[in-house]
Amino acid sequence: MGSIYNKIFDFETKWNGFNKTPFSKNDLIELAERNDIVVLKDHSVKNACAFHYGNRKIVMYNPHQPDMDFTLSLGHELGHIGLGHVKPHSEPLHANFYSNSTIEKDAGIIGFLFWAPSSDLHQMDNAGRLNLEEIYNHCKDYRYGDIEGADLEKICKARLRIYNALKRIKKNSHLCTLC
Repeated sequence: MGSIYNKIFDFETKWNGFNKTPFSKNDLIELAERNDIVVLKDHSVKNACAFHYGNRKIVMYNPHQPDMDFTLSLGHELGHIGLGHVKPHSEPLHANFYSNSTIEKDAGIIGFLFWAPSSDLHQMDNAGRLNLEEIYNHCKDYRYGDIEGADLEKICKARLRIYNALKRIKKNSHLCTLC
């Protein structure tokens, strides 16, 4: 568990704004391009995928996704690349938010941190109002798109678990800067 969180701390240094501010579609594309990742639109891709082609890292995405799905899926794929999951001659990795595999879970954590950074949750925590309802209310108008019900609750719970894990690690380390 510690290694993904150490990588998060590295990304906070390498990727300006990561885990500090929500990333928009354009922010994610610009981050990818600054890191020599080719970003291409592809209507045949369900949400996004990442792979090597020649000596280039490529992310393809479906431009018709709701903004929230786009942030989570492109952030997820950037997570795969940043975490070293995308290797030459390997199969493309497709965003799979509900997979139980470690690499999919780790990439998913990165996607969540692009979407709802820890700094937002840290502010709620400091104000004594960090709970699922508050996370929902904070993000519902501009980050959730058309996700509702059980899926929305699942997303809020996942984001809260990630925040709490980072918070626990911060207590035991000097690496994490939540806000």
